[in-house]
Amino acid sequence: MDDDQGATKWNSWRSIENIKRIDLSKQDLSGLTLLRYNLAGIDFSDSDLRETVLIESILLQSDFSRCILHDANLSLTQGGEAIFRQANMSRVNLNFSIHPNSDFRNAIISDSSCTSSLLNNCDFTECDLNNSNLICCNLTGSNFYRAQIQNAHLVGANLTNSNLELANISGSNIFGISAWNIISNGLIQKDLRITNDKDEFILTVDDVEVGQFIYLMSTNSNLKRIIDTITSKVVLILGRFTKDMKPILDSLKIKLREHGYISVVFDFEGPTSRSLTETIGLLGRMSKFIIADITDAKSIPQELSELIPNNPSLVIKPILLSGKGEYSMFEHWKPYPWVLPVLEYESEHELLSKVNSDIILKVQEYLDSKL
Repeated sequence: MDDDQGATKWNSWRSIENIKRIDLSKQDLSGLTLLRYNLAGIDFSDSDLRETVLIESILLQSDFSRCILHDANLSLTQGGEAIFRQANMSRVNLNFSIHPNSDFRNAIISDSSCTSSLLNNCDFTECDLNNSNLICCNLTGSNFYRAQIQNAHLVGANLTNSNLELANISGSNIFGISAWNIISNGLIQKDLRITNDKDEFILTVDDVEVGQFIYLMSTNSNLKRIIDTITSKVVLILGRFTKDMKPILDSLKIKLREHGYISVVFDFEGPTSRSLTETIGLLGRMSKFIIADITDAKSIPQELSELIPNNPSLVIKPILLSGKGEYSMFEHWKPYPWVLPVLEYESEHELLSKVNSDIILKVQEYLDSKL
C-alpha cells in the first residue's frame, strides 16, 4: 500500500469513527513516512520519532512532549497549540509549517530549519535554538525567556512584541529583522551581523534595535532624502484637544498638508511620563517647527519646560483660543527668541486663514534670520 492510500484510509477511519484522541506514547515510530496524515490530538509523548517524515500532516493539539524528533521532517505541517515540551528536535525540518500558540519549552531545536514558518505566540522558554535557521519566520508575540539563539539565522524574522528577556542571540545574523516593541531586559546580544551576503562589507553590532538603525544609515541610499524630509517637512503639534476642539486639530493638520507639511500630533488628555517627554523632545529636534496649543493647558507646561530652555533650534509657535488666557508660567518663555509670539484665534476659520501668514511664514522668517 502506498503512503497516499494509507493516509486516506487513516484519515477516513478517524473521521467516520470520530476518533479524537489516540495514545501512541512511548512508541518506537522512528523512520516512518506519514505524509498528509491527520495526527491531530495524538499523544506521542516519550516516543521515538527520529527521522520520521510527517510532511503536510495535521498536528493540531498533538503532544510531542519529551519525544526524540531529531532529523525528522515536519515541513508544511499544520497545527497549533501543539506540545513539544522538552522534545529533542535537533536538525528537524519545520520549513513552511504552521504552529501558532504551541509549547516548545525546554526543547532542543538546535541546527534546525524553520524558514517562513508561522510560530507566533509560541512559548520557547529556555529553548535551545542555537545555529537554527529562522529566516522569514513569524515569531510575533512569542516568549523566548532564557532561550539560547546563538549563531542563528534571523534574516527577515518577525519578533515584534516578543519577550527576549535573558535570552542570548549573540553571533546571529539579524539582517532585515523586525524587532518592534520587544522585551530585551538582560538580553545577551553580542556580535550581531546586520549585513547580508550581497553586501561588500560586514557590520556587527551589540544591540538588535540599534542594528536596524545602523544598517539603514550605512546602506540606504535614500536616507539623506528621508532625513531632509523630516527636518524640512515635519511639524510637531502639541496640545490638549478636547471633544469640542478636536475638529480644530484635524483641520489644522489638513491645512498644513495643503502646504506640503507632515503633521505629527501629540494629544494630551492627562499628565505625561518622563519617557514620553523625551520622545517628544527627540521628535521636536527633528522637526522643522512645533505648534503648541496652550489652550486649557495641562501637560503642555511640563513639555515646554523640557523643550524650550536648552534647545534654541526648536522653533515653537504657540497658538491660543481667544478668551482662554495663557497659563501663568508661560510668561517665562516669551523672552526666548525661538518661542515666537502667541497667535490668538477666535475660531477655526480664523486659525486656518492665518496658517500661512502667521505660522509658516513667521517660522521661515525666524529660520532665515539665523542663517
